[in-house]
Amino acid sequence: KKGTTREDNIQAAKMIKAEYAVLHPNSVSVPLDQYDPKAQYDRVMSYMSPLVEYADKAGVQILIENMRTKPTQIPSYRYCSGPEELCQVADALGIGVCWDTGHAHISGLCQSEAIKYVGSRLKAVHINDNLADDDIHLPPFTGTVDWADVMSGLAAIGYNGFLNYEVATPKIPASAREAFGRYIHSTAAELLALYK
Repeated sequence: KKGTTREDNIQAAKMIKAEYAVLHPNSVSVPLDQYDPKAQYDRVMSYMSPLVEYADKAGVQILIENMRTKPTQIPSYRYCSGPEELCQVADALGIGVCWDTGHAHISGLCQSEAIKYVGSRLKAVHINDNLADDDIHLPPFTGTVDWADVMSGLAAIGYNGFLNYEVATPKIPASAREAFGRYIHSTAAELLALYK
């Protein structure tokens, strides 16, 4: 909600006894001719470090989430869109990773390979679909994410944590909500069937 700080969110996670709080790094899209990975790393670390320290004192573990960069836009890049930078920051801060399937799809990543790179750092997954052009948080199987690839990556690392659905639902009419809930439930079963 407007006016809520990251520290407020960490306290809310503590209050509900959540094991993890997921944070986006404050990375921004930078034109490739101006992109300096060291400067972007320093920017992310200066933002994340005090929040990780604050969360440690509150007894909440922070996870850093992969960002999105759209390769077809004016040549640019957003730090932490790829697994290498994401893991560099996670390792430096001693925290885990949250993998967002929609962000990775927009970034054009082979998700199974990226997830294998993240490996045991992976503690949470945000499940959402899109058409590889905008972060629209569709339910699984309604966009173009390759779910067999995602789930094979998770299986390859033996991931057994939560799959958190991050889908946009505000415009679903009341009369369709029960059916939508059944659809979401059935997609979860389909995803688990692909975990091999």
